[in-house]
Amino acid sequence: MGGSYGGYAALIGVTVTPDLFAAAVDYVGISDLAHFMRTLPPFARPRLTNNWYRYVGEPDDPEQEAEMLARSPVTTVDRTCDPLLVVQGANDPRVVQAESDNIVASLHEHGVAVEYLLAEDGARFREPRELALVPPRGRAALRRAPRPRSWTAVSSAIRAATSRR
Repeated sequence: MGGSYGGYAALIGVTVTPDLFAAAVDYVGISDLAHFMRTLPPFARPRLTNNWYRYVGEPDDPEQEAEMLARSPVTTVDRTCDPLLVVQGANDPRVVQAESDNIVASLHEHGVAVEYLLAEDGARFREPRELALVPPRGRAALRRAPRPRSWTAVSSAIRAATSRR
């Protein structure tokens, strides 16, 4: 479970290393790195100079954009079958609704169980009536997951994933 960049991490976890995860909750997560950087509002852009452009890439450079897309969960959903809960605020100024719309559509196309919880009038589920929806839906997504994997299976998957580097 994670929000914003943590949502990206949750999505990467279930799409790049699905053997290590049984389910995920993505809360306003980034699904396409280049799209995210292009849609950030002006007030957030100055913070990108020293970190995002340097470590993630420049979305206006075609070569770097291709690398960013390769590291984006929206392009790797074919590797997962884990159930997901995607939580998004329709008016979130930083991680726009299209980030969640795109990952949910891609997951549906690949037959992955996904529930999409959208706060139509909110930014990040801050209202009590909105917040009250998230825990039960998150628990339901986790209950749909297969039984937890054994530590032996997890250790083997970690060794396999790290040996490819």
